[in-house]
Amino acid sequence: MSWYIFYFQMPFLPEYTTRLNDLQIFKVMKHKNDEDLEAYKYVFSQEGALTGPINYYRAAAKFLFPDPPLKRPTSFAPGLYALGEGDKYISRDSGKMAQRYYDNLEFKIIEGGNHFAQQHVPDVTNRLIREFLERK
Repeated sequence: MSWYIFYFQMPFLPEYTTRLNDLQIFKVMKHKNDEDLEAYKYVFSQEGALTGPINYYRAAAKFLFPDPPLKRPTSFAPGLYALGEGDKYISRDSGKMAQRYYDNLEFKIIEGGNHFAQQHVPDVTNRLIREFLERK
């Protein structure tokens, strides 16, 4: 579902092409309104603003180019993996798979949310985060 992660491994080119056509990439994502779209376009039009988010994908693909193996920790800090029920980009299976590797990971589906649940259902998303933090 995330084929673009391979494209984002290249230096410079992902940042350059993302800026093309007035940041067209943000137009194809589903946003609540034009105001959100314009806010994204403004923020990511700033010099260097795309490198951090693209570096997230570069780091996520680190498994493709492994360093010598490190000893895996035996326990992890508590974590919350929240996924919008209508997310078309991340599989629901990813949460259950992640729980096999991280002993303190809670996996929750955000009802009414999609890939941008923090924008589409902010009250539900924030409540879920608050409840998690209050238990920890």
